[in-house]
Amino acid sequence: MKQIVFLALTIFISFAQVNAQKNNSKVEMAFDKTADGITAHDFGSIVFGANGKVDFTYTNKGTKPITITNVESSCNCTVPTWTKEPVLPGKQGTVTVVYNTKLGGVFNKTIVVTSNANNSPVRLEIRGKVNVKPSEIPAATAATAPKGSDAADAGTKLLPGQKTGQTGVVGQTTTPVKK
Repeated sequence: MKQIVFLALTIFISFAQVNAQKNNSKVEMAFDKTADGITAHDFGSIVFGANGKVDFTYTNKGTKPITITNVESSCNCTVPTWTKEPVLPGKQGTVTVVYNTKLGGVFNKTIVVTSNANNSPVRLEIRGKVNVKPSEIPAATAATAPKGSDAADAGTKLLPGQKTGQTGVVGQTTTPVKK
């Protein structure tokens, strides 16, 4: 009887050790640009048409390779590419995001990275403001823009048939731009 109890106890301890080892084999993706639980890049104020590319580098902090299965952005103005090969433990991979800076104004975009990591999916964010060049502001936009805005400060062009001082918006006037 003692042998049966001893044998059962030995088998139980063996299974417990095997399960403990399985639970210790984690897969964790840790991004460099993470602060307060948010992985983000702030471009700040950038020029129209500037380079809108940023690399998000991650490290495999686990014990198994990480494989990214999909990366999706919140709109077509943001194009992600990523390391396609499995990233071994202790090694690094990259998710590169390119924002179309030919779209003026403030932007805040989300990129979702799906992988075999325990902390998947991981959310990345990019934000900033693209300042529009004065020469590329349509005349109608500049003519009706609030005083003090980028568009209004850029100067205006008259629309066909429009006279100086006439905008169609009460309280606002235009001044032709000299070239």
